[in-house]
Amino acid sequence: MMILIVAWLVLLCAIWASAAQPAGAGAADEPVLVPLHDGPESTALSIYGTSPESPDGQRICYVRYRELSGRDWQSRADAELWVCDRELTNHRKLFEVNVHNHNGANAMWIDNARVAFESASGIHVLNVDTGEVVRGPIAGHIGHDAHDHNILFAAAGGAGTNSAVSESGIYELDCDTGKIRRIISSAKIAAFLTEKLGEEHTPRIGLAHLQFSPDGRRISFRLGRRRVATVRSDGTGLTIFPGEKPMHFLWYDSNTLMGADFRVRNGNPNNHEYRRWTPDGRFMETLAGPITHGAASPDRQWYAGESTSYDGKPIRLVLYRRGQIEPIATLMEHSFDYVTWQLRAHVNPSFSRDGKRVYFLQAVSNEKFRAVYVDISGYIVEASGNAGDDEREGGN
Repeated sequence: MMILIVAWLVLLCAIWASAAQPAGAGAADEPVLVPLHDGPESTALSIYGTSPESPDGQRICYVRYRELSGRDWQSRADAELWVCDRELTNHRKLFEVNVHNHNGANAMWIDNARVAFESASGIHVLNVDTGEVVRGPIAGHIGHDAHDHNILFAAAGGAGTNSAVSESGIYELDCDTGKIRRIISSAKIAAFLTEKLGEEHTPRIGLAHLQFSPDGRRISFRLGRRRVATVRSDGTGLTIFPGEKPMHFLWYDSNTLMGADFRVRNGNPNNHEYRRWTPDGRFMETLAGPITHGAASPDRQWYAGESTSYDGKPIRLVLYRRGQIEPIATLMEHSFDYVTWQLRAHVNPSFSRDGKRVYFLQAVSNEKFRAVYVDISGYIVEASGNAGDDEREGGN
């Protein structure tokens, strides 16, 4: 009888130990890529760093393509905006869109019920539960993430646009009230560049990658092709990052930017390592190894991106722990460079709201790509255990 009891206890302990294992991959495991939709269509997420999850993490927004767009920047394709639950159930079509392969519909969540996105017809804000378009269409190009129910967009202004968008510049849309506010005009930016830097620019200088700082007090944006600037949300305090910008920059916190060191002049090698700077160009720290399109976990302890340089192959998506130059894992690798670089279906990683998933695009051929995620909770648990071991060893 005692032998049977002991055997049952051993079995129960084994079952408990198995159940206690994290669902995500660990260092000894091959990452499991989970497609959001496993159908014949190509599927996409949004721009790099913008999570496809609703703020509560319960729903996911993505795009299904009926066909792919071509190589030129003006080419668009018919597609559909979809939503599903976190468990990849209850898929529903929300809206028919006409978009590029590049960044899908640039969709972002306003709150748990509304999504903003861009199509050829303009910027829309849609209620996910009712399917009603509650704002738009508005002519312009949408930014990255919403802040406090507001979104940013760049507009050319002029005839045929919304009456509140009178001239080229950066604007804010209050998704609750529908009010549009100009933050700064392109003409003012061009005048600043001429006065402070002696550079001549047209008043219709290109504006892209508009992003609120986490506290909403400042806005960063790409200026032309090679500069990044920041400005206060009231349009004052324009600051130009000296020299060339960090590639594919994001806000690290409300005071500093992060991105790939491609051509930044700060004394560090331009080797694509992921670094942090102040908006006026002061180097702060190296966060991770080489990255092209990057993203950071909400707690800024994990970083994901291609270790491959632009136009390079194989395309390899890696995961870094903060401060480490060598990746802790390779989450994906393929050699379909045509669809990734020429058709601009970039990897565009982002993290889930809880930081335990990495979402990205995986090319499965040179004619198809799909939106997938990898559960990284196993790596996080493993790294936490190793950190504990290191601390104990350091104390001896």
